[in-house]
Amino acid sequence: MTKPIDLKSYIRNNRLEHGLTQEQLAYALADYSDELSDIDALTISRWELGKVEPSLNRLNSIIYYFGDQPHQILGDAGLQLRNLPSSRWLDKKLHEKVKIKHFIGSHPYLPKRIEKLDRFEKNSDFARESVYLVQAYIENVSHGLSSWQSGKLLALQAHASSQAYYFAYHGLLACHCLFVTLPLNVYSKICEGELEENQIDDDLLVQTDQASVCYIISIYSGRTDTLEQMLCLPINYLVQHPLVERISLRVYRDISSIWMNLLPYTVIRYGPICSNEGEGFRFQGKRYSYLLIEFERNTLLSSPTVINMLRNQSAE
Repeated sequence: MTKPIDLKSYIRNNRLEHGLTQEQLAYALADYSDELSDIDALTISRWELGKVEPSLNRLNSIIYYFGDQPHQILGDAGLQLRNLPSSRWLDKKLHEKVKIKHFIGSHPYLPKRIEKLDRFEKNSDFARESVYLVQAYIENVSHGLSSWQSGKLLALQAHASSQAYYFAYHGLLACHCLFVTLPLNVYSKICEGELEENQIDDDLLVQTDQASVCYIISIYSGRTDTLEQMLCLPINYLVQHPLVERISLRVYRDISSIWMNLLPYTVIRYGPICSNEGEGFRFQGKRYSYLLIEFERNTLLSSPTVINMLRNQSAE
């Protein structure tokens, strides 16, 4: 597939490739999606002339109709887009949320600006040593509600379907992301409360190619300028693995709450109600010890925030 340089070319070239007139495409799109039910040949003409662009929701439906994936088309920084919020909007939102809640991204030992952090992946000595710090981090941020044995975390991290990333500054752990890939039946047990996350063993993880869920065990960004990078890690995994249907994680008073401010999510399970104001996560007037949330694949990959992240990466 030749990468389009603008949307008018994308729509026109695909229409011609399918052997459709503008009127025929309008009828086909109207039948395909409720989002496009009111368009006509004039609408198609205006899109192809570049006078206006479809809204992002409509654009996603058009791309799916042509058999493509929105994140592959729109995530290319070389594609000209008018209706997508700029990357400066994304940066502003990320920084606003971090500044409001000081406990997110507040690492007192790091300089204000760092050119580069050292990156370590799961098979490195640094990654194995850092598991003990992640164990403490999870227990602290969950106020003891989620308590892991370091040996179990090490086994999960070492599994072929798991991913772990650690970033350090002069040997000091600055941020991390650890996630596992769960079969749908195991994930369902977590959603229904039949299985707690700290009961996940490495033999419950995905062993073969199958529909699955990227389940984030722990994620933390030590500073604002690495926040987008940390969010991109599981999202990139989703992009690279078509059988992963969604991303899921527990939300505490930490970086995970940023996901809810920026991305379309569904609450799957509510943790116990908290009476202590210093604990838990306030949501819709109540304070919960945690929320279990998920992000559906297609909805996530066609959201403005994720498209902006992908465009930022492709421009690097």
